[in-house]
Amino acid sequence: MANSSIRPPPQIKKKKSAKSKWNDYSLVLGGVALIVLSLLLLVFLSPVNNQSKIPKKPVNEVKIKVKERPNLPWSKKTTAAGDGKTFPQVGDLVSLHYVGKVEETGIIFDSSKSRGQIFRFKVGSGQVIKGWDEAIPKMSLGEKAIVTLPPNFAYGESGVRDLIPPDATLVFDVELIGINDKFKPGFEIGKQKFSDEELEKRKKKLEEERRARAKEDEEKRKLMKEQGEVEEVAGDDNGAVDAVIEEVGDEL
Repeated sequence: MANSSIRPPPQIKKKKSAKSKWNDYSLVLGGVALIVLSLLLLVFLSPVNNQSKIPKKPVNEVKIKVKERPNLPWSKKTTAAGDGKTFPQVGDLVSLHYVGKVEETGIIFDSSKSRGQIFRFKVGSGQVIKGWDEAIPKMSLGEKAIVTLPPNFAYGESGVRDLIPPDATLVFDVELIGINDKFKPGFEIGKQKFSDEELEKRKKKLEEERRARAKEDEEKRKLMKEQGEVEEVAGDDNGAVDAVIEEVGDEL
């Protein structure tokens, strides 16, 4: 009984020395430092930060080439001399005859002579193409000349519908007939003379118009006959052809 009443002595905890405590702190700090270093390495070695080091694939660039249109000069070749002293100025009203054709094809697209009417415009007002505003003032009264206009002085890349193709060079056979109220010697307004060839062309054109009207009238008669209606329509006008040609000089 005496032995069973003896209690074991309490365990005495030994205090850690300062050196042991420092070692524990060092281990903790070392572990923290290792974790921080690992995180930094992960950040710096991640794909996001290494994009600049990865060689970039070449990008296929689409280059649009703009066609540069040459700025060509116009030219004038005198075929018949004028008075050599009377030249149009900006603001002057000029009167002229011309025949215009496409240089590449030689096709005539316009002619004042075929119409039997002189063409008039005010110099420098933008009423005509750029080439005319520049070339006509270089002609003296009564002069005849061949004026060649590259696209940049004519109708450029747009052209004119079915008449003038894009980027066409135009050639004009021009005669400067008048400047304001002064005209070349021997020319009278309203008394223009036409060559036999020009008269024949105009007569042929008028005859074609007459036949077209006669055909239209005949179809109208037939239609009215079918509908039982009686109405007078225009008859033949053969005489009008010669009359128009006689009076063509008075159109101006």
